[in-house]
Amino acid sequence: MSWPHHWPLGSLLMLVDRIADLDRHPWRRGVRADAYTRRVALNAVPEAPSVEEYCSLRVAAGLSAMDPDAAAAALPRSLYAVTIRSEQQLIAMGRVVGDGLHVQVVDIAVHPEFQGQGLSRQILEEIMSFIAALPRSTIVSLFADVDWLYGKFGFVQPQHTTGMTLKNWPASA
Repeated sequence: MSWPHHWPLGSLLMLVDRIADLDRHPWRRGVRADAYTRRVALNAVPEAPSVEEYCSLRVAAGLSAMDPDAAAAALPRSLYAVTIRSEQQLIAMGRVVGDGLHVQVVDIAVHPEFQGQGLSRQILEEIMSFIAALPRSTIVSLFADVDWLYGKFGFVQPQHTTGMTLKNWPASA
């Protein structure tokens, strides 16, 4: 089989490096193989995580820490939430927040020990099923540190709008 010409050479080099890395660290093969065999039982469930699970998984997955009190107030107000568990431990999650006119996909997180198994894709497939039922006039947005996953689901960087975040909080009254 020849290498597909439309794949950049960098992708080939990353793949070779990843395979070599697994050979240098045989224990990783065991972890990945064990996690892969458990994948059969990993089903996405439409439920919000507990506050403790939510805060813990965000940090473990490399997302910013969230205030537990704020999370306790926000999680029940999610329009939609989905979780994946392994042996009752939260290993992946995602949420949709908003008011139905404007919604945002947030908190897509997978525990590092389970990354690379398609769980973020599984979470996003569940979220997209929820979004498909919303009116077509709904504005769906997300902010992401990486874009390799979201483009596969139709998300693009808009040319006509600019995403912004609040950097300087106003003084509280």
